[in-house]
This record gives sequence, structure tokens and C-alpha cells, in this order.
Amino acid sequence: MMLQPVDWGLITGIATDFAFGYCMYKLYTYGSRYVADIEGAKHIKLGAGLEKELENCTNSIMPYVWLEGVVAPVGNSMISRYSDKEGVVQAISLVEHKSKRIAGSTWADTKNTIRDTSEFIPFLIHAQGQPDHKIFVSEPGRAEYLTDNLMTTYDKFEKKENSSIIKHGMDILSGEVSKGFHEMERMLLVGTPVLGVGELALEAGKVRLRPPTDGKRYIVTAIGKEELISKFKSQSKMAKFFFRISLVLGTCLLTFLIYRWYKKLRQEYHQRQLLQNIREENRRARREAMEQRARNARHQRDPEGGHGDSQEDGVHDEDRELCVVCLTNPREVVLISCGHICLCIDCAEILPQPLLCPVCRAPVERFVPYYRA
Repeated sequence: MMLQPVDWGLITGIATDFAFGYCMYKLYTYGSRYVADIEGAKHIKLGAGLEKELENCTNSIMPYVWLEGVVAPVGNSMISRYSDKEGVVQAISLVEHKSKRIAGSTWADTKNTIRDTSEFIPFLIHAQGQPDHKIFVSEPGRAEYLTDNLMTTYDKFEKKENSSIIKHGMDILSGEVSKGFHEMERMLLVGTPVLGVGELALEAGKVRLRPPTDGKRYIVTAIGKEELISKFKSQSKMAKFFFRISLVLGTCLLTFLIYRWYKKLRQEYHQRQLLQNIREENRRARREAMEQRARNARHQRDPEGGHGDSQEDGVHDEDRELCVVCLTNPREVVLISCGHICLCIDCAEILPQPLLCPVCRAPVERFVPYYRA
């Protein structure tokens, strides 16, 4: 039986597609779960009596809530480096813009981030116009989306001036020319409306918003609730779309692979049937040939029991028709596509895979029976 080599390229493609689809499915389920968590979170209004409400809860904890208020620092606020604005979060980035030669005379713009940092100070969220009704934010560095939608307090691109023509020419020859530096400062300013989503707890007489202990997302952001939910839904829909695409593509590839395997098995089955028929026919032909040679030998035997020259010539001709591997059986099959007739059926079945022609080492695609005239 002749086995075809495994199509590792197709199998790798199917495995990669299903791995990608699995990741997209996880993103889709996570996104849907996050939407359900936020929509199912309890809405807390900042005001009097919140401490007493927490005291009545188990362990003085509300597992998952969402609330809205404005930002205020705990102690001194953070001052902008470039203005008199005050905030509690400061994100500074410094990016060098370059022009780089990628091939021949083709140039492309690239960016090199020199600095990208975010700093936080302790802050709280209080009700609009009611500073006494406040909630302290625990571990602001762990809060998600905190650096999204910040106010830009400084944004400047400083073009780099070439010191000399020689220096500019050397930069061109090196294939990299600096165009300038872009510096930006963004801040979460004091008094900015924010959304907080997390676990609410009463600690040492203070109400704190902290990361949930059950693994749900901890969010403090200047993005509104509806916008945040819309963002999660958009990500979930995108992941669902790619999951469906990967599922369809993977199913098509798997179906094609199964079809190829089925086609190979069917071809091998017909090949085995053909070889079996050839084997039975040749066994019958060999028996008849042996009987015929025995009869011829009796007629051509000389009185002293020797053999004539014609019998020796026949033996030599028969040797030239033997299988080149076992040197016992006659040659019974034609190797396609090289066309050599050099193997018997038994050797054609037991040769190692992938099967190569013993004469020219060309790959063997299939066998066809060889009939002597």
C-alpha cells in the first residue's frame, strides 16, 4: 500500500486558524461578560447615609457597584509642568519622528518613543457640589482606562534644525533623518467628572472604591458609562465577527483535508485491489510458465542429461526480467511517472515511504500492471 506524505502545511493552517478562533471566542465571551457585569452593577449615589448602608452589608462590602462624581486630590494636587493646571493623573510622552530609508530611494516616516510615563497621586471622588460626600479611590494605578480621555495640557512639536549641510548629508547617507520631537502632556484635572466601577468597602470609617476580589474589572475613567459599555460591545462584536470568519475558514480547511484523506484512502484501496489482481494473475502465469519450461526441458534434454544452448539463453533472458530488489520474482508493475519496470508486486508494497524508483530515485505516484507480450 502506498501512503501519501502528510500535508503539514494544511494541518498547521487549520491549527493556527482554530487557535486564532479560540482567542477571538474568549475575547467575545469576556467582552459580553464585562458588559453584563457593568450593566448588572449596583448604582451608588454619593450622599449622606452611605456609611450606614455599608455597615449593614456583609463585611461592610458591596461586591460590585458603579458611581459617578468629580475628581479631587487627597492632599496637594499635581501641578502641570507647562501651566498652572492641577490634576491627579499626569501622562507625559516624548516621541522622536524620523524619516528612514527602507529600499533604494524610498523613505518612510517612523516614530521612536523616548518617554511614555504615567504618574498618579491619591485622589477621591465626591458628589458634584457636595465635597463632604466622598469616596476614596484605592490603588489608582490598577484602575483600567484611567489614562483614557485625559485633558491635553501641553502639545508641541519641535522641529529639529540641522546644524550644517554636512551633518544633513551624513544623515541622508546613513538612511535615517530626524525630523523633530513631539512632546505631549495629558492630565486628569481636578473637578473632572469620572466613572468608578469596582468594589465598595468601609475601611477605618472611610468609604473606599477598590479592585474587586472576585476578579471583575476595576475601572476609573473619564469616559461615561454608556460610552464605556458601547466600547466593550464594539470590541465584543469585532471579536465575534473574527471568530465566525475563523470558524468558517477552519471548517472549509478541515473539510478539504478530510476530502483529501478520503480520496487518498479510496485511491489506495483501488491500488491494493489492482495489485492483488495482478498478484493472482502472475502467480497463475508463473505456474503455467514453470510447467511449460519443464515440458520444454524434457524435450530438449540431450541423451547424457545436459541442456542445450537455447535453454541457457532462456535462463539469461529470464534473469534480466527479475525484480531488481528481491532478484527472485519477475517484474510485474510499471512505476508512474518515471515509467521504469523494475519491481515485483511484493517489493512494491514493502519498500519504505516515500516510495522512490530504485533505478532513477524519482518519486512514485502510482503503479500500473505490466503485461509481457
